[in-house]
Amino acid sequence: MARHAGMRLQSFDLALIAALLFFAGFWWMFGVFDSRDPSQVQIYTAQGLYREVPLRQDGKIRVPGPLGESMVEILSGRVSMVWSPCPNKLCMHAGAVSKSGESIVCIPNRVSVVIRSSPSGPDAVSY
Repeated sequence: MARHAGMRLQSFDLALIAALLFFAGFWWMFGVFDSRDPSQVQIYTAQGLYREVPLRQDGKIRVPGPLGESMVEILSGRVSMVWSPCPNKLCMHAGAVSKSGESIVCIPNRVSVVIRSSPSGPDAVSY
């Protein structure tokens, strides 16, 4: 098989690769360590929004429902339903959620918990 003598990396190629790796690393670091976007835990009942709490604020919240009181726990940036009077307890078995957009729903007791992020500006601009 013949070797191609002109297929070696040039100094410009190496500089371009280094710049792309630098910007990719910077972009990744900015996305991972971005603290401008504080998440909120929104708790809803059949009447609407019951309470909104920062995700970083640990505690237990009692939430009224038609079957009785449910208990929502926020601990170390994770939210879980630790008690509910519903018959199957599926909301309790759902586990803890921690990312924006995730939710826990107790349909029989009409309680839902959603993690939302504060809007930080437009996602896209078009003309």
